Amino acid sequence: YKQDTDVVASWLAFSAIQSGYSGPLNGSTNSPATKKPKGRARMEAKKKLAKAAAASASSKRKHVIAIKDFVPLAEHVADKVASAALAVPEFFSAALNRVIESRRRFSAILQRFRSFQDVAGDSQHAYFISVLEKVRETFKSHIGSFDTSGLRSALPTDDVKNDDKHNARLRTGNMFESLSVYEPSDEFLSAPDAVFPSLDDVQYAAEEEDTQTESLFILSTLLADFFKLREEVFGLWQQYQAGSRDLAAVAVATNTAIKLAHSMEDEVSTQLKKIGGVEELIPMVFGGACAARGLHPEDKRQPTDDYNYRCCAEANMFFYNTLCLLNAYKGQGLSDTCPSYNGKFGWYRDDRKAEDDRERWQEDKAALLELFADMHVIVTTLKGIQVQDEFVKGFKQMMQTKKIPGVWLAFGAQIYLDILKSLGSEVRRGEEDLKRITNSIGDVVREAPELKRSRHFKEAIDDLLMSVDQWGSDKDIFNIIRQVGGLPTRPSNFLSHNPMFCGLHVHYIRTAFHRLGIEFASKGNLMHAVQLYQALRQEGILEEQEKRADLEFIMKIQGNSAFFVGNPPTSLEAYSKNFALTKGISATHWLPNRSTKNKKIPMSRAGIRTINYQARASMAFAQTFIIDSDSRGLNVEVVDLILDSSGWYKKHDSDGIRELESASTNDEKDSIKNKRKLTHQVCMAVDEEVPGIMFNYSSLELTCRELLKTVRDAVDENIGGGSLSSGLLQQIDAQVCDVVGIIFSAAIGQGLPPSTAPLKEAADAFRTVPEAKV
Repeated sequence: YKQDTDVVASWLAFSAIQSGYSGPLNGSTNSPATKKPKGRARMEAKKKLAKAAAASASSKRKHVIAIKDFVPLAEHVADKVASAALAVPEFFSAALNRVIESRRRFSAILQRFRSFQDVAGDSQHAYFISVLEKVRETFKSHIGSFDTSGLRSALPTDDVKNDDKHNARLRTGNMFESLSVYEPSDEFLSAPDAVFPSLDDVQYAAEEEDTQTESLFILSTLLADFFKLREEVFGLWQQYQAGSRDLAAVAVATNTAIKLAHSMEDEVSTQLKKIGGVEELIPMVFGGACAARGLHPEDKRQPTDDYNYRCCAEANMFFYNTLCLLNAYKGQGLSDTCPSYNGKFGWYRDDRKAEDDRERWQEDKAALLELFADMHVIVTTLKGIQVQDEFVKGFKQMMQTKKIPGVWLAFGAQIYLDILKSLGSEVRRGEEDLKRITNSIGDVVREAPELKRSRHFKEAIDDLLMSVDQWGSDKDIFNIIRQVGGLPTRPSNFLSHNPMFCGLHVHYIRTAFHRLGIEFASKGNLMHAVQLYQALRQEGILEEQEKRADLEFIMKIQGNSAFFVGNPPTSLEAYSKNFALTKGISATHWLPNRSTKNKKIPMSRAGIRTINYQARASMAFAQTFIIDSDSRGLNVEVVDLILDSSGWYKKHDSDGIRELESASTNDEKDSIKNKRKLTHQVCMAVDEEVPGIMFNYSSLELTCRELLKTVRDAVDENIGGGSLSSGLLQQIDAQVCDVVGIIFSAAIGQGLPPSTAPLKEAADAFRTVPEAKV
């Protein structure tokens, strides 16, 4: 909204001065450091306009246009527009309309907060709205009308929606819904760049409002973003419940949403502190929302009530319930004895639903206090736990500082409750999926003793199996710790009620398994078995019906670039050359004018080619929830970059692949990406990568090693009656994959009599070795 307001001020000032305006501009002239747009405005503003403004801001003096000068400037410019000396650009009318409608609705919101009633900020805000409306009226005959039919009133209704999915949340006509006006349309995103008259030394900006009003506006837009994230996360868990999304994919997207909320709040934390901390802000908006329905939180029905439970819907929507429970627990220190929830407020039961607001609050209280006790154990006692979601990290920060770090932590707690209540008894599927998936991975690793022969792989395997056993066994770690500490024991619900944590642990195990498999498969047997297989298929020695499913699958998911330098080779000479290049021999070795004085074979700086890591998005997001990861770095731009660099945007478009493919410029493609729901994109990207990340590379590497051993025996004149000498083949006992290079060399007569017989003998070996499971 600030950028839109400055766009209006800048265009008016530039256009007026360019067309001969001689009146005074009474705002102050100074050169403060230009502030960067905050929050979603940074992502949703036009990129080129933002870049142009940022590029010139550092070298220009800033001149503030007083609010009272807007109308005289507009009247002067309107006269010039009428004489065809100027034209009103679309970006100006769009910015003007948006800022008026948003400020008008925010004015209605402002009146709901007692602390802001009858103060100068409210009056000034209303005055600014009237000025902007006069500016729009001045240009009325020169710009199109603004359609407000899609914007609902900002005033909350008295109706409350008793929806089990949302725990009696307010209807969508809530006090912050109007701020969705700042979702830019496709037309705006694809509109031509703003072109301002050239005034080299001055940058114009609108006069700022009082600090409190501006900060409250920022808070309201932040909460609007949190509401949208919450809705997105809720939808993802419904998809998991329906069986259409993988547990780990939904969990990664949920944790990403909490991280995004954290980063959004960090960006505006300085402004929010001007009107109080989180423990003042949430009660303030909660009280304002209650007042909108004629309620007061302190009007209790019974003296022992925690608050007026008729306000439960508002408390749920504005994270008041979770804030109160975090506030009650924050006094516990990291060094304190681990507490044990004794069931004073009951126990959450996932097989029943609350019937009224009083029971809903009791459910929230019981569920979170039990969770907090187990989270306390995780951050203070358990060692070797590699996974910590953003909610757990924020909880640890709260215990270290004995302060709630932000609204985002209350948001994270509410996400936990939303998942718990929306899934009902099916919430326990998370723990079942965790044990099923991680134990299956553990079994695969244990059944491959060859992996442990290398010290490097043995250490990685031991770490992986330890992580599997931490949560994959039937041991109740929390209950054991309580028993040792002499505390009352009760089976822990941490895993059974926390599918997000279960999903993140599954994802961590999967990525560790993938990393182990790729490193093991980089020994060369898989690489060169595929090269030999491709040559046999290309030459027609292995026919269509003799295709191997295991090697066809790996070629598909890895792509040609993993096995071939350039396009797949199609001649005997090309097979040999490709083999040498992937072995690390420089392409200069084949230059026709290369000097033969130095008989040393030139090696490529790129080194030996290895199998590619797959699932780039999954591997990147796995680094965001390990215990020592930095919570500060994952913002909207970083998430977008991960998805982009993983190839997700290039490969897919949620609104249709044709739309992305038909976009002719990068700006058009950016506008397509920006309109999507980012957390949904994260979920879909990780979900699609599950087959690739679960592929058993170590098993295929071992199969390829046995395959090449059989090939070596088949071409050996003494063992298999082949056409190659045993003395030559004995030189490659340590690197059986080198037999492929010898076969290719023989085919072109390089150092050996030319013969394609070894290729045919190798094909016989391919026919006898069973395929690996895929």
